[in-house]
Amino acid sequence: MRSIVSDLIDPVLLLTLLGLFLLLALWRRRAQTGSGSVLFMTLIYLLTAFACTPYGAHLLLRELERPFPPLASRPDDLDAVVVLGGALNAGPDPKTLGELGADSLRRCVYAAQLYHDGTRIPIVVSGGNLDPDRFEFSIAEAMREFLIDLGVPEENIVLEDRSKNTMENATFTARILQERKLRRVALVTDGSHLKRAERCFRLQPGDVDLVPCGTHYRAIRSPLDRRHRWQAFIPCTWAADHCRAAIHEFAGMAWYAWQ
Repeated sequence: MRSIVSDLIDPVLLLTLLGLFLLLALWRRRAQTGSGSVLFMTLIYLLTAFACTPYGAHLLLRELERPFPPLASRPDDLDAVVVLGGALNAGPDPKTLGELGADSLRRCVYAAQLYHDGTRIPIVVSGGNLDPDRFEFSIAEAMREFLIDLGVPEENIVLEDRSKNTMENATFTARILQERKLRRVALVTDGSHLKRAERCFRLQPGDVDLVPCGTHYRAIRSPLDRRHRWQAFIPCTWAADHCRAAIHEFAGMAWYAWQ
């Protein structure tokens, strides 16, 4: 019962119901508004509402995650691990390193696991200072400190602290890999981010043998596998957030393709 009540008071669901009410009002006045315009708004509304359901978000994320399923163990013969930075939150003092976001933490934990599961290899942490007004340090520096806390020696951590986006992650990191003659490399980032990141690295010169290693997969299980399948078609906040993340990746790939 508590779960149903929680679903009913979800802000995204309430906004969806409000949108439906307004859409019905437009249909009643379509003679003045124009049937074509109302039909177009209806299609946009239905697509948006569906994308904000657990099943709609699942379909979007599945297209991103399916090419690179989770790995059961560390790949063989790795020369290095590359970790792409995610979010960095401001700490209490702007002169401190700040606090890694959940995505950055997960990636570092997975990278440390890969490091400890075999022969000791370099870990390249990639991510610059995205907001100099708030931070005095880069994401890469914050990740380095966390990796040290996870038992990775500082001398085995290589900083790439200039990049501002995924393409720059790939460009600047590829140069480091070439300089150090590191060929077979594990690329660690979120499962939904791997497709875009992998494409960016493939565009770089050199002969790097890239092994995509994803974390935080969100589309492994279908929401239709749940006991209450009807919930898969109810718009909700967390599904809308997953939808936003997926659209961000598709938009990024379209932007790089256009460039």
